[in-house]
Amino acid sequence: YFFEHFAHDALLNEFPKPKEPIGTPDRLKALAKLTSVEQSPSHYLRWLVTLIGDLHQPLHLLQDANHGRNIKVLYRGNEYSLFAFWEDFLPKQLRPLSANKFLDEQYKARSPAWWDRLPTELFREWAKELSGIACGQILGVIQEQGGGPGPFRVDEELARKWKEQSYELTVLGGQRLAWVLKEILEHRRHKVAHKEGRGRFHPKRSWKKSLAINVGIAACVVPLLLLALRWHEGVGGLVLRRLMREHLKM
Repeated sequence: YFFEHFAHDALLNEFPKPKEPIGTPDRLKALAKLTSVEQSPSHYLRWLVTLIGDLHQPLHLLQDANHGRNIKVLYRGNEYSLFAFWEDFLPKQLRPLSANKFLDEQYKARSPAWWDRLPTELFREWAKELSGIACGQILGVIQEQGGGPGPFRVDEELARKWKEQSYELTVLGGQRLAWVLKEILEHRRHKVAHKEGRGRFHPKRSWKKSLAINVGIAACVVPLLLLALRWHEGVGGLVLRRLMREHLKM
């Protein structure tokens, strides 16, 4: 919903139709009580950034057990709700980010997979992916290994796996957010170029397809233009000869 307020329709049409219709609502009930000032593009951008971040916090997508708040876990003698363990404890334990060069290379390797998909379609794909992680690799582990009385005991191996998973999802979320923001800038540039009657390259656009379209247009327009010029030349010649004869008679 928020992304489509920044998108350029002509550019979105370059993408293949998704197998499942997106079904973006015309309006959101949650925004109904907000003033027009609070529904500016800058506010929409903030919400979009927040939602992409939320998308990569798996328990935000898990409705079971109140997003994990009703599940108790025990780690190193301290008790947490599953939600608090992922929301508060694990982020404080994350290792420092990898070197910028590695992150740049990782982003360049991942981003081409996002070029051929509608951004709005990708949001849905990412939500399904993170829901699978929440159900299978977090809640599923507790349901498979738990079952006893009291809180679920998180051993060092599981804590290490979840910590690394939290780190990887944080990095992935940041890279996906960077791509979405770059895509918004590209859509903005396309809007400006379209308004000024200029073309602009985009990785999704096929130069072969554009060339074929231009050749097809030229194949129709050029012969018609030549015929029109020949006709104009013939008509102009007749008029010139008639004027010369009339001048000589005088």
